[in-house]
Amino acid sequence: MIESNSNVVVLGRHWQRPTESSFFLRSVAAALAQHATVQVLTPGRPAKVPVGDGAFDRYCIGANGSTWPDIGEISWPDGLEPSIALVLDGDTHAIAIARSFAPSSRIVGVSAGCQADGATMESAFSDDTYIPSLTNRDRSMAPDAILTTTASARGDFLANNTDFDPSAVYVVGGLVPINPLARNNVLIGIQRDDYILVLTDRVAPWVGEDTDKRTENDLAVDCLGHLTQWIVARFPGRPVVVAENGRATVWERRGFVRDAPLITRTDLWRLLARARVTVELRPGNVLARECIESLRFGTPIVVHEGGPGGEHARYGGFGYSNLPELLEGVARLDDQSIGINIGEEGRQYADSRFGDPDAFVGRVIKATSLLQES
Repeated sequence: MIESNSNVVVLGRHWQRPTESSFFLRSVAAALAQHATVQVLTPGRPAKVPVGDGAFDRYCIGANGSTWPDIGEISWPDGLEPSIALVLDGDTHAIAIARSFAPSSRIVGVSAGCQADGATMESAFSDDTYIPSLTNRDRSMAPDAILTTTASARGDFLANNTDFDPSAVYVVGGLVPINPLARNNVLIGIQRDDYILVLTDRVAPWVGEDTDKRTENDLAVDCLGHLTQWIVARFPGRPVVVAENGRATVWERRGFVRDAPLITRTDLWRLLARARVTVELRPGNVLARECIESLRFGTPIVVHEGGPGGEHARYGGFGYSNLPELLEGVARLDDQSIGINIGEEGRQYADSRFGDPDAFVGRVIKATSLLQES
């Protein structure tokens, strides 16, 4: 067990970014904070006092934005001697900082994402610092252990890092909160429930324009993405709600009906909770967070069979590898004699793996304690 007087340092180059990798990093840091003192270090102009950042004190150690300073320019906090340094795997500069200023610490890498069945690796970084194969990087720049979210993420990491010790790669799940009360009301402006929900990160043609400037062509079914068009066409008798660009659009009988803004996370939760099935066309590659949130509301999912989303679908939905399989999965879950039961199985899975704070903290503490004892 980690001692209560242990110090943990988090080197979070993209600590404040709204990405799944940063979300997972913050979750792990919060879990460790239950049994240790956690300090967060990020790029930025050094100051005499830390910056309040939620439950954490955040120290800026030099440079700015998302750029770490050179080793010789780092302003390391006085007296900070951590037993564990937490980094995003692939941030080799953060690992180098930890090796230089906390040489006795064990470095724990938080998985920055897995590769989904032939898809391009979605790096957590905007430059070339993410090197997914240990055979291509100095072993001293590798962490001592890796924390992943799912068994598939662990398998993908080991497949890409054949020299890494499998016994030092842990599956800790995650903590994905929801507000159960979101299911009590439909999203204002949508005024629908029992619909097929399609989530996509696509940018629609009218993004950035005023609503009243959109043309009839903008609101025609042709403006939708290719797979979404097929879903709207295949299920003309079922409302289809498409969430993209921070808006939700309603389509019935292949035509646009209305739309509403998605401003808060609760707005998205309302959509997930009142849907018949959720189709996630671009799941996150660390947690597939929206898939988990949908399952926690008891709404089954259809998602590409690769990556964490595909693993979630095995417990509460269907995975697909091509268009016919996607449409078949939606059709099967649209049948309530099937969808309700699968949704309930998915809810039990998601609640146990991603909705139990004590269990998540226990898995993180166990993994890091095993690392300290090794």
